[in-house]
Amino acid sequence: MSSHHFVRDKQEPSILIWDEHSLSEELMGQLFEWSPVIMCHERALAYLSSLEGRIDVIFHEKFLEEELAILTRGLPCEFVRLDPEQALEQAMRYITGKQHDALNILGLKPEEIQTLLAYAGQINMIFFDQNHKIYPVKELFKKWMMKGQEFSLSGEARIDPPLQATHVSAEKIDYTVAQDGLITIRSDGPYILVSEKLD
Repeated sequence: MSSHHFVRDKQEPSILIWDEHSLSEELMGQLFEWSPVIMCHERALAYLSSLEGRIDVIFHEKFLEEELAILTRGLPCEFVRLDPEQALEQAMRYITGKQHDALNILGLKPEEIQTLLAYAGQINMIFFDQNHKIYPVKELFKKWMMKGQEFSLSGEARIDPPLQATHVSAEKIDYTVAQDGLITIRSDGPYILVSEKLD
C-alpha cells in the first residue's frame, strides 16, 4: 500500500513561489509533501520545472501562454497575466479572490514582504527564505521554543518571559531563547514580523 497521503485542494496551505532566489529543495520538499495548491511566478518556472513537480497556477508578465505551455510540458495549469507595475498585488488579489485560507510564500524580498502585510487580515500567510520562517503578527503570537532557538522581531512588541536582545539593528532585534518554554509575543500596533531561524 502506498504511504503517500492526498488531501483536497486548499485543505493544506497553498504555496506561492515568487522568485527562484533563496529556494531550498529540502524546504520545498517539506512544504510540497501534502499536495498543496502550487502557484508560481514565471521567474521561478524553469527551476520548478527542473524538479518535475506539478504547478497549478503560473503568474506571468512577459511569456506568452503558448510559451508557458511548452515549459510546463502541456500539463494542466492555469495562466494568470499580471501588469508588471503591480504584479505582486494583482497576484494576491487573485489568491484572496479564490478563497485560499492560508498561504506559504517563498522568494520574496524584504520590501515585498512589507507590501503583502496589507493582505494579512484576509489570509493567513507565512513567509520563507532559505534560513527563516517569518510570521506576520497583529496582536498575539505564542509558540513553544527550545533553549538556544533564535528568532527576531521587526516592530515594537512585548516578550514573555522577557529576553535579553543579542543584536539590535534598525530593521530588527535578535533574541536567543534562554530555556525551553512557551514564548508569548504581544503587539499593540500594526503588524510586526516574527522571524524564526530554521534548522
